[in-house]
Amino acid sequence: MTSSTASEDILTAIKRMLRSQLFFGMLAILYQIFSEDVTRIESASIGVVVAIIPGLFGMYLASVKAKKNPDADIKDLIQFSRKVKLVYTVILFAIVFRLMDVENIVVIASYCITFIGYFVSPFLNKKEDDLRIEGGKRTNRS
Repeated sequence: MTSSTASEDILTAIKRMLRSQLFFGMLAILYQIFSEDVTRIESASIGVVVAIIPGLFGMYLASVKAKKNPDADIKDLIQFSRKVKLVYTVILFAIVFRLMDVENIVVIASYCITFIGYFVSPFLNKKEDDLRIEGGKRTNRS
């Protein structure tokens, strides 16, 4: 039972983070849609993808690592997730700026706006995924 606890908590955090980042990312894209410039819309979309994918990938790998090693320390899992996110973010930015014809300012602005969701997600309190531990037993809050 303890083997999947950390993994389930990480997956819950992924869901919250994804919802929050998608919300802010859609705001950034919608803003660019009103400009009616296809390049700006594509640039905003790419910035949103660069903001979301590496973080989710890092947290997913940390979840897999927690499932395989139930005794893994949460601090180690967080560090692992952060390192994966940083590496893949740098790689994606390098690919985008070197190989794609985008407006760099729009990519960075939409990345920053989307990344706000990363910081807002811990404050979200959704009933379907708000879990708490009562008396050593995991229960759903209703």
